[in-house]
Parts: sequence; structure tokens; C-alpha cells
Amino acid sequence: CQFALGIITWLSVPSYARTLWLPVFALLYAGLVLLRRAAPAPSAAAIYALSLAQVALGIEPGPMNLVVLLSLYSVTAHGPTWTNRLGLAGGGIGAFIFAVLVAGPTPTGLTPSNVLVYFLPTLFAVGVAWALGLARRSRITQQRADEARIAALEAAKSTDAELAVAAERSRIAREMHDVVAHSLAVIIAQADG
Repeated sequence: CQFALGIITWLSVPSYARTLWLPVFALLYAGLVLLRRAAPAPSAAAIYALSLAQVALGIEPGPMNLVVLLSLYSVTAHGPTWTNRLGLAGGGIGAFIFAVLVAGPTPTGLTPSNVLVYFLPTLFAVGVAWALGLARRSRITQQRADEARIAALEAAKSTDAELAVAAERSRIAREMHDVVAHSLAVIIAQADG
């Protein structure tokens, strides 16, 4: 998927702006996306850093940069709790940088309205990715709580069954004791007689 986004980026960039860096960045993004489940926080940090490096090298953002939203979703859904807000803050800063880059200098200069035109939709996309990640995290947490509750109920059921077996054994032992004691009492009474 990320490789396809890299190819789309390559094709969407004018031929004079194509550099060797585009496929390199596409491959790096693809490798980091593969790590997003196993190590969500380091993967997201590396993707954010790679995006900043892309900006520093002057490579225009393209479709392959959608991986930033995917990493925000992943770090929110699967990462440690502290990464939720940190990922959102990084996404907001990235949205602003993206808006400034895309708005670019115009003949009238960089105006706030030009930046806002790109910043608000990008910030909305960041917010949606974050909200979807929170929703997924909530479902995962609920599923784990349900599994823990079911395991506790099964353990309680197993304990109840063991207690019932022990109580039944105790009852049988008392009855056997009573039967044996009665039989011995009869034998002793007959022997006395």
C-alpha cells in the first residue's frame, strides 16, 4: 500500500522535481509502516522525523505522506497511553508545516488566509485519524476487559465446581461414617447379647 502511494507520489510530481529521494523516502515510509503494530511509538516518531527530513530536503509533500495519518492512528490505538496526546500534538504541528509548504509564497506573500485554507482541512484529517485511533483503543480495552471478566467467571465456575465436589465428598464420608458406626454399634450390641 505504501509502495503504491510512493509510485503515485512519483507520478504526481512534475518530472523536473523528481529526485532520487522520492523512492528512498517511499521505501523508508513503507518499512516504518510495517513496524507500526509491533512498535507503534518508535514507528510514529520515526515517520514524523522522516517527514521533517523530507521538508528539510525540500521534497514536496505528496500522497506518500498520508502515512503520517496512519501512524497517528496506530500510535493512538496501539501505543502507550502517553503517546495519544503527543501524537496529536505532532500531527497538529505537521498540519501547520504542511499548510505553510503548500500555501507557499504567493505574489502577495504568505498570508494567514492562504495557510488557513490548507491548515484547517489537514488539521481535520489529523483529528479524524486521532479520533478513529481512540475509538479503536476503546474497543480493544473493552475487549480485553470482557476477556478478563470471562476468564474470572470461568475461574469462579471452576472453583465453585471444586467446592461442590469437596462438599459432596465430605457428605459421602459423613454418611459412610454414620453407616459404619451404626453397623459397629449393632455388632457390639449383638456381641454383648
